[in-house]
Amino acid sequence: MFPPVRRLREALTAPSWAAIRLGVVAGVVHAAAVLWVGAFVRQQSVWTRYYPAQPSAALVTAYVVFGLVVLGGVAAVLLVHGRLVTPAAALLVVFSWATYRSWQSFEAAREAGVTPGVTLRPDAAYLFFWFVPLALALLVGALEYALRTGLGGWFDGRRLE
Repeated sequence: MFPPVRRLREALTAPSWAAIRLGVVAGVVHAAAVLWVGAFVRQQSVWTRYYPAQPSAALVTAYVVFGLVVLGGVAAVLLVHGRLVTPAAALLVVFSWATYRSWQSFEAAREAGVTPGVTLRPDAAYLFFWFVPLALALLVGALEYALRTGLGGWFDGRRLE
């Protein structure tokens, strides 16, 4: 059997329960960190920022938290199970950029002494459109996998000859 086919079968196997548990923990940590940073950028407490005052707001909060847990969990499982680094790196880059751009916007409004306008900031887009960074992470992960198998596993950590 050709090595790329064998590696594809290995990659398509279900992750271990330990990898899934680690993914859930990483997803919860990711969600908590993203929510905390989003509140910090706006100079609010996490409780004030995300506490659902109405049932519909509770559904939105649940949707956002679910998405953030999935986002962090998938990146962690791909890192542990598939040894793919680029999905986690892509999420880190996208989140860092979104947070920085939002912070710039809020800081400019504070310096001007005005109330920030009601617009969709990049960090809020990261929260509500979490499936876009997820698709990006999966895409770069697939590209990394294709490069690793296409080059005979040269980048794989098992080949340190």
